[in-house]
Amino acid sequence: MVAARCANCEIHVFAAYPPSLDDVPKLLEQNHDVIIIDLDSDPEYALDLVENIGAKGAATVMVYSAKPTLTCWCVACAPARGSF
Repeated sequence: MVAARCANCEIHVFAAYPPSLDDVPKLLEQNHDVIIIDLDSDPEYALDLVENIGAKGAATVMVYSAKPTLTCWCVACAPARGSF
């Protein structure tokens, strides 16, 4: 992982999404600069997380997917959701 080679970087990996959107403020209390969200596990909830985190403006949010069609779907949905 390239980020692991970053000097003076603190990296946290979470094995799962927060259980609910109500848990997002607790996540943001950790003052992450960047939050990268996996789209593949649950695309709808992942977009809800992007929207929720982005609305708070506390961190830069990035998404990734191993499925190119899923990424295109998310970009197509973004204007309706106010994300991306």
